[in-house]
This record gives sequence, C-alpha cells and structure tokens, in this order.
Amino acid sequence: MPHAASLKSSPLGADPWAWRRARAAPPAATKPRADRRGKLWLCAALALAAGAGAYAAHAQSARIAPWVKPILREIGYPWRETRIRVEGVSSRLVAEAHASALVVEGAVENVGNREIDAPALRLAVRSADGDEIFVWTAHPAKTHLLPGERSRFSSRLEAPPSAGVDVAVTLEAKRD
Repeated sequence: MPHAASLKSSPLGADPWAWRRARAAPPAATKPRADRRGKLWLCAALALAAGAGAYAAHAQSARIAPWVKPILREIGYPWRETRIRVEGVSSRLVAEAHASALVVEGAVENVGNREIDAPALRLAVRSADGDEIFVWTAHPAKTHLLPGERSRFSSRLEAPPSAGVDVAVTLEAKRD
C-alpha cells in the first residue's frame, strides 16, 4: 500500500498547496516611474539623433540610391544641388537709339568631382520690394562642364521694365 501522509500533519499546515506558493518567487516589484521616464527620454534622444543623421546624409543617400531622391523631396526635405556655383554676375543698362537694353553676364562653375550638364539659368528683374517683374532663361556657353571647369554666360533683355532695380540669377529647376 502506498504511503500517505495526513494533510493535517503537513509541516506547512492544513493548506495542501502551501509548499508550491512557498517555492514560487515573490511578486516582482514594479519599477519606479523615474526609471521608465529615463528610458523614454533615451528613446526620444536616439530617435532625434537618427533623424538628424538621416537629414545630414540625405544627399549622399540619394547619390548611392537614386530612387531615394523623389521620396525625400516628397516628404519635405529641402533639396539643393551644390555642385554648381554661379559667380561674377554683373548687369548694366546699354542705351540704344530707340530704347535701352539690359545686359547680364557672369559664370557658372562645376565645383563637384564629376562631369555634369550645364543647367539653364533663371534671370529675374526685381522691383524695389523684391517682387519679380520679369523672368527669362539664359544658357551658359558650354553644355557640359568637367570638374572645376567654368563657363561664361551673357544675356540681353530688350526694353527692360522701368520699375526694375536689380537682377537675380538662380539655377533653373529641373523638371523630373
């Protein structure tokens, strides 16, 4: 016959499952709120650092994977191509028999490390308030620029607006 012990004679008393509760680990203490807040701040700081790193490297990532550029442009990253520099811009009014003409001259330089297509230039006559009165397009003399190469441009506008006070020259935005 099997040996049986009386439940009443148990060393833990009358409860037959007391031995199991005695061996179980005590309930885990809840972590203080300050510890959870510290982890939250750490996660926020890491996310901010990752976002700043992605922003700083967006030009490089688009060079490695060209499909990234339209995505970055769509979500609002400012996009600037810095491989071309416009310099030495000058403008002057030339008097002619019937009317005057505005002559704008300058140069574009490829400051990148590979050959590029020379971009079109956007010229704008601006008023004293900074508003654009008249806009036209000019092209540099060369269509391709090697690294470090410069190309001059010159454009003439017959009968410029009389309210114009200066000329702004920027690179024409490429249409994808």
